[in-house]
Amino acid sequence: MTVDDLSFAVDDLSFAVDDLSFAVDDLSFAVDDLSFADLKLSSGKEKDVIDNRDSDDLVDEAESRGDIGRRRAEKRLQKYTARHLLQLKDFASVGFPEQGEMSVIMSTGSFNAFTIIQQAFIDYVKIDRLMITTFNMHQDVIASLFRDFDSEKIGYLDIMLSESVKFRMPKRYTQMITEFDKRSHSGRIRVKFNWNHSKIILLQAGETKLCISGSGNLSDNAQFEQYYISNGCSDFEFFRDWIDREFEGENRKREKILR
Repeated sequence: MTVDDLSFAVDDLSFAVDDLSFAVDDLSFAVDDLSFADLKLSSGKEKDVIDNRDSDDLVDEAESRGDIGRRRAEKRLQKYTARHLLQLKDFASVGFPEQGEMSVIMSTGSFNAFTIIQQAFIDYVKIDRLMITTFNMHQDVIASLFRDFDSEKIGYLDIMLSESVKFRMPKRYTQMITEFDKRSHSGRIRVKFNWNHSKIILLQAGETKLCISGSGNLSDNAQFEQYYISNGCSDFEFFRDWIDREFEGENRKREKILR
């Protein structure tokens, strides 16, 4: 076993311990849920109900159930973020390209482009402007982006998502609309649903202008995805101007613009 293999084994062991602590917490939640299951039985509802709620739904439930529901939602979000921070061990070894350069990356395991945004927070602390176009976006990525927006780690946020989300993932659509409505007064956020299949992330932090494009969504992707990351190249302005035109243009068929 090499030193690198040993370090990965130690990391895996530490996360196994973390998973065990989550399991203990989940057990306490399960005991609490048992009392609610009894209430459902007494009211004549079925016992085996699949819980497909988003993390925000769990936070809302906390208002009626106390801290337990909130702890569950927060731990779920923390666990999702931690999983993508683990993958940074591979991306950090490559890092962002230097000014005027481009990196070409091929993922060899399930990889969410959200990981690249996480690395940007480590390298630059604050993202002045973040523009995202994608086909899919994981519910916990949505929650994380708006959390970072609220803490002003993200200055301006633009999201362009496929309009098919309305019928493919209606809960995701409702989540995005709800989160936008809470912050529309800020003047720092725009959201658009249109006939989109592009996957582009534009990230500006100070003088750094990164353009990340490729096949991967901001969701759980396939094993093999390709990414092109440029720093300070003309593709940043090209895609930025195109996204701005999409937001500033008239609302055409199959489109919904929130701003």
